[in-house]
Amino acid sequence: SPYQYLLSRKMNLAAGRLVENGGLVKEIGAQVGFADPYHFSRCFKSVHGVAPRDLLRYQQRKRR
Repeated sequence: SPYQYLLSRKMNLAAGRLVENGGLVKEIGAQVGFADPYHFSRCFKSVHGVAPRDLLRYQQRKRR
C-alpha cells in the first residue's frame, strides 16, 4: 500500500542517518516526520525488526 511504501522509505532514511551520524533517536524520528519518539521506535522496529536504540548500540560496538 502507499502508506507501507512511505513508511518503509522513512525508516530506511532513518536507519541510514542513525548508522552514519548517530545522535538521539527522538531527533532522527523528528527529522523523518514523527512527533512522538515512541511511535517512531515502534514503527522502526516493525519495519527493521530491531529497535533504533539497538541499532545505535550495535554500530557503536562495531566502530570500536
